[in-house]
Amino acid sequence: MGVEFSQAARDRVVRWVADQHQLKSRNPNHRVLVDVCMETMHYPSTREMVLATHGEIADSVLAFPREMRGIEPHKIWEAILASRSEPVGGMGGLGIVGETILWTGADYGVQDNYGLCHFSLNHRERRVQSFHEHRQQIEFVETDPANSKYYEPLGELVAISFRGETKPVGVSLFNGFNSGENFVPDFRLSLPGVIGKMYPRHNSPENFDQMHVLGAAGFRVAQHFGILGVDQPLADLVIGHDGHSAFFKFQLFLYFLKQFDNNEELALQATRKLCVATIHAPQMGTVPRTTGEMVRQHYGQTEEQ
Repeated sequence: MGVEFSQAARDRVVRWVADQHQLKSRNPNHRVLVDVCMETMHYPSTREMVLATHGEIADSVLAFPREMRGIEPHKIWEAILASRSEPVGGMGGLGIVGETILWTGADYGVQDNYGLCHFSLNHRERRVQSFHEHRQQIEFVETDPANSKYYEPLGELVAISFRGETKPVGVSLFNGFNSGENFVPDFRLSLPGVIGKMYPRHNSPENFDQMHVLGAAGFRVAQHFGILGVDQPLADLVIGHDGHSAFFKFQLFLYFLKQFDNNEELALQATRKLCVATIHAPQMGTVPRTTGEMVRQHYGQTEEQ
């Protein structure tokens, strides 16, 4: 029996790619951006939260600032707690950055002449931060995308080399970033036994494995839909956040290396022309540590060099 997938979700991505090509043909200033991030938070907007918790009075409560006194905070808090099991993959500062970028693309991308798509991991254990008696508390909540309204399975679209074996990677379309008819395709990647707990130790093989899946599988999904790594790619820019996104850009470099007959300088120039990087906080968690042995688990001698 084959892996289940949503044909409607696949068709939606194909239509988005076609629409972006059309926008680029009509407007020479239109650009398409690829955003690569290990985590992304997702919470309903304030309006959505009030509508969900206050029913019929929500419109009147939101109409004027003075009417917002009618909001009952305990209802909002209960709704937030109820969403803790959603596999949204967010945990902290980078998650907030990622969410802001994606909502901005959904809300303003068309008017600001750009399209945006996103690649991230589909963690099964969501990291939740809170405070108790002025001390930070961290816990992990088990999640299941199959129980979430935001996830549509695209199936095992790609396979990657993982520790010497070929492994199929599950891909889901996260449909939470919509604004009217505009949406940001958000590809979430999963590999059983690997994409489990968010953020293993920054210097651990487990963290390196997750970075490899994000990079290798994410790039292959981009190729599958003609976004990157093809003769006439859709994308004009790759934005990688923190050190976790390094292997996505490395896969792009390997693609160009093949295109330029192993001319490393030309491949490096082409990669740099397409890529930018951000770092939201210079700390151990955002700058992973790797070893040669970790690299050799996934890459050959040529790639390691």
